[in-house]
Amino acid sequence: MDVKECGRHVFGVCHDHLAPHVSDGIVVSEHVTYKKLISTIAGELKIDETRKKIKARYIVEVNASPLFICNEMSVKLYVLQFRLEDCVWIFKASCRRGIELFKVRFFQDVHTCPLKDHVFTQLQATVGFVSGFAALKLVNYKRIHTPNDIIEAIKNTFGVDINYQKAWRAKERTIKMLRGKPAYGYRQMARYVYMLNSVYPSSHIRIHKFEDNKFMYLFVALQPLKSGFEYCRPEVVVDGAHLSGAYKGTFVSASTLDGAGCILPIAYGVVDSENDNSWTWFFENFKIDFGERDSMCVVSDRHESIIKVVSVVYPNVPHLACIWHLWKNVCTNFRKSKDRLSDIYYAMAKAYCKDEFGFF
Repeated sequence: MDVKECGRHVFGVCHDHLAPHVSDGIVVSEHVTYKKLISTIAGELKIDETRKKIKARYIVEVNASPLFICNEMSVKLYVLQFRLEDCVWIFKASCRRGIELFKVRFFQDVHTCPLKDHVFTQLQATVGFVSGFAALKLVNYKRIHTPNDIIEAIKNTFGVDINYQKAWRAKERTIKMLRGKPAYGYRQMARYVYMLNSVYPSSHIRIHKFEDNKFMYLFVALQPLKSGFEYCRPEVVVDGAHLSGAYKGTFVSASTLDGAGCILPIAYGVVDSENDNSWTWFFENFKIDFGERDSMCVVSDRHESIIKVVSVVYPNVPHLACIWHLWKNVCTNFRKSKDRLSDIYYAMAKAYCKDEFGFF
């Protein structure tokens, strides 16, 4: 019987009263358990498995090459041997008709085949191997390389299939190897602040900690950005973005538009979440460094804490709504009409006088 499957144990049961070329195949996984192996053979030979008279003196190893069983003569003789002709490994057992007990007749457990023929029958990629392979793609932190990309790359390069969990674990291990653990990054915060002050003198950088000396808030306003804000319109846009990873938090920032209409960041920081205390601490540091300019305004997504804090820290500064966040609310509440409302909405948002705004 010509069976070419690799990575699985393939058993062929041949009955001598049939034509020599007729055979039934039993296919089991290479990780088959002892109970499953006995059950499969018993089912093929129509043996009452519940009587528990089947005894096995040898269990096929996990990484063994494909084997086959033959049934010869009136006495049922079962022979397990390697498909490789130059290997002398063989296992023989027999039982007479009407008897359900197998008796081992001969067992030669020495392999004479090359090691690669019975070790490399099924290639597997470990997490360590995959992480080393993915390291070259993840050196550049700006590059997006997802677990699905890793799965595809391993398949195309080595012809090996890996699951999503293994790819994800390999990526996490690679990132940890290249950039260190998140906790280590927070321990380097003091060095980070020191280097910023050394490279950008006169910057305003502050760290706020808990009573047990754990990190709480960070505020950074670099001197070059402070100088650039003096030549921009006094419009401050603030927003927050949730951080992912082992340590949660929120990245907060303040930015404006330069003369070319490009975004210019003027201050940023990290806080625990968007709440009254964190935004108060951020705006107080912002006011210490930037003060209050004439015709200044603050633009945000209308977060409740931002509205409350701006009215306290900057009582004379108007607070405006971001047109992009406002448009998202329109799309949420008027999904069917958003295409028709788009042109009208942006025309109203970009109107420069009340008469033009009232036209719509």
